[in-house]
Amino acid sequence: MFDVPAHNSYYFDPDNICYASNLWPAPTFNPAPNPSVNIFSSSVKVKAFTLPAAVINNFWITDFHLGQNFKVQYIAACSAYFTFSLKVGKKTNLGVVHSDNNRKLFVSVPDISSFTVDNVYLHQSFDLYFTAVCPDAYCYGISVNDVSIQYPVTTDTTVTYDVPPCTDLTFTLYAKNCTDESDTGYSTSLWPYHTDPVPDITSFTVDNVNLAQSFDVHFTATCPDAYCFEISVNDVSIQYPVTTDTTVTYDVPLCSSSTFTLDVKNCADESYAGSPSSLPSYPTAGQVDGLNIFPYRPLGSCYAYSSRLTTQSDAKIRCTRNRLKLLDSRNNLIGYQFFGRLVKAWVDLSYNGVSWTWGDGSTLLSNDALLEPGYPSLPTIRQCAFLVTNTKRLRNGACTSNLAATLCIQ
Repeated sequence: MFDVPAHNSYYFDPDNICYASNLWPAPTFNPAPNPSVNIFSSSVKVKAFTLPAAVINNFWITDFHLGQNFKVQYIAACSAYFTFSLKVGKKTNLGVVHSDNNRKLFVSVPDISSFTVDNVYLHQSFDLYFTAVCPDAYCYGISVNDVSIQYPVTTDTTVTYDVPPCTDLTFTLYAKNCTDESDTGYSTSLWPYHTDPVPDITSFTVDNVNLAQSFDVHFTATCPDAYCFEISVNDVSIQYPVTTDTTVTYDVPLCSSSTFTLDVKNCADESYAGSPSSLPSYPTAGQVDGLNIFPYRPLGSCYAYSSRLTTQSDAKIRCTRNRLKLLDSRNNLIGYQFFGRLVKAWVDLSYNGVSWTWGDGSTLLSNDALLEPGYPSLPTIRQCAFLVTNTKRLRNGACTSNLAATLCIQ
């Protein structure tokens, strides 16, 4: 007969139901040397019992979905009798979980939750504001039209940038990993921002000036589509609006000084928007009515001539109808006496029976040094004077004879 004590224990089935197990030996009557023992057992469902210490045998996370959820799985003894909670980091408590639960996922992402740009100043800067889901986990940079302007950049920052006028700008905020500046693949952009226009004229020229007809105007502007432009000559408006590379119809005066001015206006109300641009005084030249028109730079003016021999009266008429005149004073003659394109040219000097009188009313003395020796000759018959260009002196001849050419001045 054996003296073996009974053994009591607890166990849990797969459904976490607790059972008390009782095992005890009962001796048999087999004589030595082959004794034997019979083991008896019984199990009873236990309703009230003392739980052992909670032990988590295994724990893992699967099925991550950024910004959505993940699956929690674990194995623990007597798990039905314990409460398990899940934490992310040291502070974020996701609450009670059960194995195979799906839980909301909190992860570090470079999401930008807000992004604005304001106080955009031409050729200076703009202000940047943004908030991010994980602002301390990533570094951020700002680009304009796909060109990086500043990295790294923080929120509530003034970014120095040569902001161009009247331009569509796309501001983009992008995220990088701070350690190696590698791209996270995340960025966000604002709708294109149209910057303010400026009324600057960057270039302005006039050419192909055709007397009594037209001229061509060419100009460039910083913001040509934001404003309207007006061309004027000598402060008189000629055409509005005018576009670049345009032929402007205008009765260009013969042998005159024209100041071409380009004005910038607001199209809506035609008010002046900026400073005008003017060209230096332009002495017009060309050929019209049989006259060759040229600037005469020594005097800063123009002259016109025809080499065809004519009478003094015809020469004077041709000059007058083209808003010009013959040389009509001693001073004018001195100014143009070095003109060498003609052999002889009529001047507005005639004999009135008493004296030689210029067109301006002044008198030429009979002994004036401007007269060629031996002249005037027979003034009562030869009552008109002309310039001999090779001697730079005056002679007289019959007014009705085709003796000289035409020389007109302003």
